[in-house]
Amino acid sequence: MNHKIISQALLTSLFCFLITACGGSGDGGKKDPEIIAPVFPPDPVPEITQELSYGDGFTKIDAGINFKTGYKNPTATPLGQGRVPQHPEHFAGGAATGDYDNDGDLDILIVRGDIGPNLLYQNNGQGIFQDVALSAGIANTKSSTENYRHSGPLFVDMNGDGHLDIFIGAVNSDPVKVFQNNRDGTFSDVTATSGLSNLTSEHTISAAASDYDFDGDLDLFLTHWGTSRNVANPDASEHLWRNNSTANSIQFEDVSKTSGITSAILAQPLVSSVLGEDHDATFAPVFVDVDNDQYPDLFVTADFKTSRFLLNNRDGTFRNSRPGLPFEDEAGMGSAVADFDNDGDFDWFVSGIIGEFWPLGNRLYENRSLNFKDVSVNAAVNAPRQNGLQKVSWAWGVCAEDFDGDMNLDLYVTNGFPFAFQNEFVSFDFDKDQTLLFMGFGDNTFEEKLSN
Repeated sequence: MNHKIISQALLTSLFCFLITACGGSGDGGKKDPEIIAPVFPPDPVPEITQELSYGDGFTKIDAGINFKTGYKNPTATPLGQGRVPQHPEHFAGGAATGDYDNDGDLDILIVRGDIGPNLLYQNNGQGIFQDVALSAGIANTKSSTENYRHSGPLFVDMNGDGHLDIFIGAVNSDPVKVFQNNRDGTFSDVTATSGLSNLTSEHTISAAASDYDFDGDLDLFLTHWGTSRNVANPDASEHLWRNNSTANSIQFEDVSKTSGITSAILAQPLVSSVLGEDHDATFAPVFVDVDNDQYPDLFVTADFKTSRFLLNNRDGTFRNSRPGLPFEDEAGMGSAVADFDNDGDFDWFVSGIIGEFWPLGNRLYENRSLNFKDVSVNAAVNAPRQNGLQKVSWAWGVCAEDFDGDMNLDLYVTNGFPFAFQNEFVSFDFDKDQTLLFMGFGDNTFEEKLSN
């Protein structure tokens, strides 16, 4: 069905700023030069008329996947500033895809807190999945019948044998888990000897893997939203883990402090934080080589206006690309890094909350020679207004994909939170929040379709 899309570009406020590059260049102590960021000209305001041809939408199929996620006995925690209940168990759960059995198709791993066992859905290659977690040895991790409050799973070949191993996070001081692929459809729990059993962070929300030090193996970056930290004098923050594995032994070492990650990440929140001071606010990491030097750089989406873009110094360290100049997202949750405007470089979408107390919502940052400009207003990446009012939305995971085959990337954003509130001034209904689909035009502008 063809839809004629007419949108009016909006002018956004223009800011002139100064960026000073910092540290870790490996040049014998020489200071990095000051970099004066360009002053962006105002965006033009032409009427944009485009023809888009959408497909017939999504069709629910019976693929054999059926599950619930949740947790037992939630921890009693006070209301965050009298507004939002702070239960870390809300972050339990997650999913990962990968071809763990090397049969040429993608399988699915689902963790769902402690409400039930982990699920490993083996793909038969014809769109039908069967849960084989029990026979694979990863169903329950606390006992034969009980599970820990797991989150943030990741398929990654840790020991370089060509077979995907598994990392699984956890919340409320439950242990993370590392499973080595036995190359026969089963896994062995090697957490105790992996180095990651030493992890003391209260919550490990999500994970990403890449070879940041260019030594031929995949390292890990972990996020720890809600974990207490001594921000003024932090110990190693357990974010970046260097891979020291051999073919027969998975081994990781925390290098967060020596790599510069700890000091770059643990900055005080610049907006009011329901956690209070001295807490980690990181949610979603993404490794991408943004400056084309072959070394992966790092995007870290974080809450309370603490999201970071860290450049790889190519000597085992990272530096904050924007010291003193925070990204605008107020409540960063999820992350998608991709070329949304088809100009050959990576832009950054950050999901967030929009409502009475959270005016910013989702943000889109356009890459302009490593100077990221907030183009969110023109991009139209928040829930559409209804009856003249902004619909509230609490966004989480996001994926970028060309869903309609028009060579432009689209955004699929999951939303919702178990929280509703109403008085004579404001009304929140995050518990009724729906998934949104933003169809891309290929120029960093989008149209939301599912709400229609």
